[in-house]
Amino acid sequence: MPPVSPQSSRAGLITALVVFVILFVTSAVLAIYNMAETGKLQQVVTSDKSANAQYVSEAAKTNDQVAAAVAAGRESGKSAIEVLIDERDAAVKQILGTTGTVKSASAQSQAALKALRDRQKVVAVADGAGLAPTVGMLANTLAVQVQERNNLGAQLAAAQKQVDDTIASQKALNEALNKQIEDLKGKYGSAMTELQQYRAGVDTNVAGIETSAKGEIGKAQAAQAQLAQQVGQLQADLKKRTDEVAALQRRLSALRVNTKEPIVQVADGKIARLPGNGMAYIDIGAGDQVVVGMTFEVYDHFNGIPALGQEGLRESDMPVGKASIEVVRVYAGSSECRIIRKTPGQELVEGDFVANLVLDPKTKYNFVVYGNFDLDHNGVASPGDTEIVKQLITRWGGKIQQNIDADTDFVVMGLEPKLPELTEEQKQDPVMNAQNDQKTAELNAYHEVIQKANQFSIPIMNQNRFLYYVGYYSQAPR
Repeated sequence: MPPVSPQSSRAGLITALVVFVILFVTSAVLAIYNMAETGKLQQVVTSDKSANAQYVSEAAKTNDQVAAAVAAGRESGKSAIEVLIDERDAAVKQILGTTGTVKSASAQSQAALKALRDRQKVVAVADGAGLAPTVGMLANTLAVQVQERNNLGAQLAAAQKQVDDTIASQKALNEALNKQIEDLKGKYGSAMTELQQYRAGVDTNVAGIETSAKGEIGKAQAAQAQLAQQVGQLQADLKKRTDEVAALQRRLSALRVNTKEPIVQVADGKIARLPGNGMAYIDIGAGDQVVVGMTFEVYDHFNGIPALGQEGLRESDMPVGKASIEVVRVYAGSSECRIIRKTPGQELVEGDFVANLVLDPKTKYNFVVYGNFDLDHNGVASPGDTEIVKQLITRWGGKIQQNIDADTDFVVMGLEPKLPELTEEQKQDPVMNAQNDQKTAELNAYHEVIQKANQFSIPIMNQNRFLYYVGYYSQAPR
């Protein structure tokens, strides 16, 4: 290799230096240019940030919805904002059914929600509920209504089937009835033919019967004339017997003691002594047929014993005395009694009369006791109380007769039978009619006894008047 000359080395160094300077200058120019471009880029970035901030904030860039919009934009070649705008327009179209603005969609949504709240009686919409929950609620309500409609449809179908079945059944029944009607028409025609034949036979028989009846009527008229003659004779005999009975009654009334007043008003004894302690002594005893348990009514010795009067069945003007007494001990000529009732405002004194209608040492009175009695005054008469009255009479010396006759001295009547008031419906009841007929018969028999007693002029008294005359009114309910 040839040796390097100093001139060549210097030229090389200068060349290298020139190249270095050129490179340096070039680098410096490039650096300055880069710095200028970088500044411009920073200004653009800053400007872009300011512009982007109007559409999306830095915080919103991390939002899932924005990220989803960016991803959707990449797939469709649109920006995220364009994707969101498209989604907004689609939502508005779903709300309005057409294109519009978010503001108009919101206004119409609020109006629809208000309308729903105003119709809470139909659909319950909570205050503050959004459109989506409300739509869901409406969807649920619609589903329920659809289900109800389906149920009603099923019920309607079942009802229609039942109606069809009923119509078919009714049709079959009508056909059966029509057949029966046709059969009855045939029977009716046959019956009419038989009836006409029967009438023809009856007319023939009637003509014969009329001819025969004329002869029978003549015989009946003759028999009727004979019976009329017999009736006339019987009526004449009846009048004769009635006149004889009336004459006997007049004779009997002339001989009979007037028991309506004198016997009723005769005192049996007097109060002999009043020792106190609710006790009294009377001047009649064992010799006068007095027995233990016998009761007397005490009457004032100045006023005497009240008369029976003409209304022995009347409940007013009862012969109430000063007191009622009951014999507890009997002596030969006197009796010890306890006072069982005192009339308010009345005081017993020695000498007051005592009387018992049944008692009479010289005779035994005949009594007819008729009907049922109510001794405990509860409004219900019973045969048992009737027996008690009869036992009192026989125990105190009287006699009981079954029927009224000329020897009857007194008639004691029980409660008058009452007829029930039947409604129109009850009148159609055979059992109720039978009971009513029985009560009517009892009432008629009751009045017949009273009528017969009046015919014989026998004193009649009801239950309470009799109990007062024997001093037993207070003891009866025991």
